[in-house]
Amino acid sequence: MSGEAQSKPIRSGQRWNRQNIYICKNKTRQMTLPKFILGDNTDYPNAIFVIHTEFPMFIINLEDDEVEWLEDFDQHDQKELELETENLITEATAFYDREVARYDE
Repeated sequence: MSGEAQSKPIRSGQRWNRQNIYICKNKTRQMTLPKFILGDNTDYPNAIFVIHTEFPMFIINLEDDEVEWLEDFDQHDQKELELETENLITEATAFYDREVARYDE
């Protein structure tokens, strides 16, 4: 993983805040997350989840294209969201296709 930031595991006494920052003994560290994360769950055997970790944060189930937004939006955000939604879903699908291709290699 050359060129990528390495994050340290969280230990007892540390806590997370919503921006993926953990705070410990007056020190703050930013955890580096990829833009997309692939997820699965044995309770949903046919579901393929892609988690988008940047604004606007969401989870899409590629099985049925259902989107769960992890953000609250005001009117300004709503307009931006409407413009970006199709592009973000296309990016999430392309990420999944890329990951599957890498597994097949």
